[in-house]
Amino acid sequence: MVSPKQCLTDTARRILGIDRYETHSPPAYFPHDDLIDPYEEPEPTVGEWLRSLIPTRDWPLRYVRSIFLFAEWLPRYNLTWLLGDSVAGLTAGFVVIPQAMAYALLADLSPEYGLYTSFVGAALYWLFGTSKDIVIGVSIVFFPWKH
Repeated sequence: MVSPKQCLTDTARRILGIDRYETHSPPAYFPHDDLIDPYEEPEPTVGEWLRSLIPTRDWPLRYVRSIFLFAEWLPRYNLTWLLGDSVAGLTAGFVVIPQAMAYALLADLSPEYGLYTSFVGAALYWLFGTSKDIVIGVSIVFFPWKH
């Protein structure tokens, strides 16, 4: 006996013209796959890997730039960016500073702790961060509530 669900499914397949046992190959992402040469990266040998560990003359500079990421973009910084960053900084400061002080008071701390949370995180992120679109500041979620 055929269930009503199976009967409805078979009817829909017939109306839509779908074969029950039909199999399809996945669509080709590139219509001319034979024109694309696959890139295969060779595995490095032990000797190549060991040679990559030997410090070069510019290694200290590359190391410092990898830690302090602002050293890479700071030489290209221009006055247009300074103007936009100043407006954004002032706008955020007008919101973050009172908010940080208020959250510190809500957590029964002195307002200085709120100011600390609003400045130190952003300053440290400027030194070590990798994303220009991050938001660092206080949030009500991070404050422990006293009972």
